[in-house]
Amino acid sequence: MQSSYGASPSGRYFVYLEDDHYRVLDIESGEETNITQGIATPFIDVEDDHTVEQKPPLGFAGWLQGEREVVLYSKFDIWRVAIDGSGGKNLTNGEAEQVRHRLYTIPSDDDDDDYVDLSD
Repeated sequence: MQSSYGASPSGRYFVYLEDDHYRVLDIESGEETNITQGIATPFIDVEDDHTVEQKPPLGFAGWLQGEREVVLYSKFDIWRVAIDGSGGKNLTNGEAEQVRHRLYTIPSDDDDDDYVDLSD
């Protein structure tokens, strides 16, 4: 494991970055899934020229309610990615516009703050 993002809010899943891909470990079953291998965009900074084993990630925004998807960043875009490895959906059009899209949330005491709310 080269970079970890910790457990999901329920504690069932663990997200980490290894060999240029995000992976999810199901702590209950022990099953590991590469969740970004089937997506044709990098989620790491391929332009970073440091001589390190793992290029830095572009960002992990968090979990969606239900813990079936996570929100990740590519260079310009925000992605909704399934933790079963079935793929992801680009939610923005930043690459075409050459504009970086990122989520910004204001912390509160709401219990739902453990999850990313894409409706805001």
